[in-house]
Amino acid sequence: LDTLIGLSTRKDIRVGDTVKVERAGDVIPAVAERVPVPGERRSAPFSMPDRCPVCGAAVAREGAYFYCTGQAACPAQLKGAIEHFASKAALNIEGLGKKTVAQLVDRGLVRDLADLYSLTREQLLTLDGFADRSAALLLEAIDRSRTVSLDRFLVGLGIRHVGQHIAKVLAREFGSLAAILAADRERFQAVKEIGPEISASLVSYFQEPSNRRVIERLLERGLSIQPVEGGISGTTLPLAGKVFVFTGGLSRLTREDAKALVERLGATVSSSVSKKTSYVVAGAEPGAKLDRARELGVEILTEGEFLDLVERQERPS
Repeated sequence: LDTLIGLSTRKDIRVGDTVKVERAGDVIPAVAERVPVPGERRSAPFSMPDRCPVCGAAVAREGAYFYCTGQAACPAQLKGAIEHFASKAALNIEGLGKKTVAQLVDRGLVRDLADLYSLTREQLLTLDGFADRSAALLLEAIDRSRTVSLDRFLVGLGIRHVGQHIAKVLAREFGSLAAILAADRERFQAVKEIGPEISASLVSYFQEPSNRRVIERLLERGLSIQPVEGGISGTTLPLAGKVFVFTGGLSRLTREDAKALVERLGATVSSSVSKKTSYVVAGAEPGAKLDRARELGVEILTEGEFLDLVERQERPS
């Protein structure tokens, strides 16, 4: 954003202008200059607003980023928060797309994330594009999402600097939502991969009363957040410390499902083969990763052998 603001000032780039774009470095496009167009009527120069144009809350700055401080009280942020909460990486609520979310917020049916779990068939039928079947399917998807793993729940909250990887780190380290809610900045920073910026963001989020109330309301409405067995850093999980690499197409499950399987058992997934790789799972038409695994002597598994390995690890001893 700083780059865009700088462009608007240094090169007098305004909304609607025609510009010349050049290749910078390998792939990054760069705006070289504005191209004057005869007879054009240019817009006013850009300046960052002091107030959110949607809710009127103050605009704050963090590094290169400007953001509305209204949080869930801002309809625009609430819509984005719900879309993120329902995304595949989080609660995975199918059918809760951008248009539906906009209607739910604009009509006052959903004022925070917890309101999703009190929606009724009658309310959904008032929305554009909804009939009995579509309303039933969305309610079923919402109901299925009531049981969720701790890491997906953390992703769904949309905490600044907490993506899928950090959410998994937190889930394995603390094991339960209660332990995370009780942690302070020093406890967060004691976790490998959690630095001052992330720990400050976690503390800020969980100390905000409105955020705590939403979490409490989610639990009251029946959300079941599954704790991680094994506790600290996943050290007691059966595949802790193992590194998997996948290459080629899998026929019995998606790549994302395969990744979730091994991560649930404590392993990590890498995109490249190295001496630290424990297993390379080769599907249909594997690529150069298979050749690299053979060069390094890394154990290679077929999809069937991979599933057998996972099943053995999941089986109670």
